[in-house]
Amino acid sequence: MGPPARRRVLLTSPTFWPLSDGVANSADFYAQALTRAGYDVTVLTQQRQGLEGREVRAGIDIRRLGVAGSMNILDRYRGQVAALEALIRGLEYDALLAHCWQTWSTDLGMKFSLRHRPGTPIAIVSHGLSTNTLSTWNARLKYPFWRRYQNQVVPEMIRTASRLVVLFDQADEDRFLDVNIARGLGVPYTIIPNVPGYDARLAEAVSSARFGRLCEKRICLCIGAFDHKKNEMFVLDAFARANLPDSALVMVGYKENRYSANLRKLADRLGISDRVLIFSALSREEIAFLYRHAWVYLCGSRTECQPIVVLDAMASKTPFISTPVGCVPSLPGGVIAGDPEEMATALIELASSVERYERLQTAGLQAIESGFSKERVEELIGGLLRELVHAGASPALINRTA
Repeated sequence: MGPPARRRVLLTSPTFWPLSDGVANSADFYAQALTRAGYDVTVLTQQRQGLEGREVRAGIDIRRLGVAGSMNILDRYRGQVAALEALIRGLEYDALLAHCWQTWSTDLGMKFSLRHRPGTPIAIVSHGLSTNTLSTWNARLKYPFWRRYQNQVVPEMIRTASRLVVLFDQADEDRFLDVNIARGLGVPYTIIPNVPGYDARLAEAVSSARFGRLCEKRICLCIGAFDHKKNEMFVLDAFARANLPDSALVMVGYKENRYSANLRKLADRLGISDRVLIFSALSREEIAFLYRHAWVYLCGSRTECQPIVVLDAMASKTPFISTPVGCVPSLPGGVIAGDPEEMATALIELASSVERYERLQTAGLQAIESGFSKERVEELIGGLLRELVHAGASPALINRTA
């Protein structure tokens, strides 16, 4: 008798490697963890310009399709929907992991899986439900069109799935709304947190000459997407108010856009453009280097769940000052600030107390090592898959019996 057949996992995600947003990084970690655990992993994600429709990376079979949209009638499904269904129909897999709400990859992936592979266990891996997050005018415009999705579709998907996976045991009316819904339904859920992407070894690959004499200053670091939701304007305002000597604000985004141009204009108006450095499209090594040399991490976001950028700060022993978004107030190693004046005050106080600064460094790193380490989260992912595969032939079996 030959060796037992390897278990196969289908993972769907709207974004994936080589993209580096929070969802892409999380989905990639899941895929790598399961590959290391001996599973054959296929990833279905959106086609992006310049990327192959199919490629194998570190044993992960990545399939990219030109599909977009969601259940919102203002953003209908479009593109290769029929090809997506045909692909799912033809694949053999023992479990489906669908990352994210409000996206074609989960909604259609789950729909087609139930249609063509009934009985295959499904886990919805939440990165937060954003139907009530009204931080932009676009979100306000779409708000009425998400009512049915929130009130009918999400509850039914939670009941149908074998398991809902959430980042943190917190329920609210913003990004942890799905936890609220699950509790109301009496449906249990599994908590698997994000992991930091920071790796000190990557930082060693970058010469300090890359950033000139920047490392001689107190680096206040802020990494995001250069947009209204990430709210870097808040951080820039706070940095200017604090006016700390020998300090520099380093802001990093994916690409230059109108928002980053407006950041530069504001820095000019505030007279601090010589102390504000704005970078885009930095490598993972360069970002790790900045974390390693940062004095403090600043987060001004209007909405988050469990931001990896804050976990990276904790992992690099960099105290953070953040707005009270998502589960950040529950994370050790930082200070919460409700407005730019409070963030400026926190910066000044942190600069005046070495003891408090070192206490935050220690608390943040200890929390990473005990609760957010890659080893621990990898074990949780492996446990989830063993649970799903053991449940075998019935979607929702785990939820009915947990």
